[in-house]
Amino acid sequence: MCCEPNECVRARCAAGLPPGTSDDEIRQIFLAYGEVEEVFLMRGGSRSGMACCFVRFTRHEDATAAIQAVHGKLVPDGASEPLVCRFADSPGSGRGRRAG
Repeated sequence: MCCEPNECVRARCAAGLPPGTSDDEIRQIFLAYGEVEEVFLMRGGSRSGMACCFVRFTRHEDATAAIQAVHGKLVPDGASEPLVCRFADSPGSGRGRRAG
């Protein structure tokens, strides 16, 4: 592992990755902004068929640079809308849970 668990930073890029996008394609997009520790790609979870991913950077500054450069600006081949990119929710933060 590249760093201590609390030092690695995950950026979530959700909604907008076309079906068939590979880990390597995602890694190539984000390597321009810093060292990528890990790419985790999730497919088939949305009605549109689009995928989302988590990208773990070794430095917080790199994740910030990637989010600022990619969010709402980068339209991957095969997509009709730009990527949505933000910091991932912290485990146990409660975001995304529904009351009830």
